[in-house]
Amino acid sequence: MSSGDYTSILEKSFKEELSWLELEFDILFFNKKGKYTELDKKIAKEIFYSVKKNKNFFKNEKLSNLLELMLANIQRKYPDFF
Repeated sequence: MSSGDYTSILEKSFKEELSWLELEFDILFFNKKGKYTELDKKIAKEIFYSVKKNKNFFKNEKLSNLLELMLANIQRKYPDFF
């Protein structure tokens, strides 16, 4: 397997995981818009910031940028948490 193939597979897998992250926020919080409990806010922040702190883990700038875009989308979608 060439490094290009590996990078492509890694990017595809990572995009799937990012989709899961946004979907997880939607499942947990979409129907509660404006009616968040303190526990909801705590859970959202824990998920978000645990993912965000691992942003620098990626040596691949493209993957790091994809993560940053997804986190920005979540922040726009759920501003009450941030």
